[in-house]
Amino acid sequence: ENDFSKMRNSNEQFKLKRYFYVIRALLAAKWAFEEKNVPPVLFETLVETKLKDNLKPIIKELLEIKKNSTESNYISPIKELNDFIEEELVKLKKEMINLDNSIKSFDDLNTLFIKGVKNYDKL
Repeated sequence: ENDFSKMRNSNEQFKLKRYFYVIRALLAAKWAFEEKNVPPVLFETLVETKLKDNLKPIIKELLEIKKNSTESNYISPIKELNDFIEEELVKLKKEMINLDNSIKSFDDLNTLFIKGVKNYDKL
């Protein structure tokens, strides 16, 4: 949220890759909450499955700009993306509160993790 706070509260340009950092994290969290499993590694998969349709052309355009520019390419804030990020942050904060309230013990997760580690070499 820190990166986004800086972007949101300024009309100044910032590095394009910062949008991708924020959006990737939000879409991955959205995937994890909705699908109840590990999000895909590919950004394109997250965009196609979890991003609102009206924002997909904006992301595709930003990806093109990123492919054809340097790492330090700067852009101006995009209202539609900022609004989406704001909405998703609010939703995810509510999900986190619900998650915090539903976790009573990590014993089952610890057991599963230890079992996975012990069986890793058998894969």
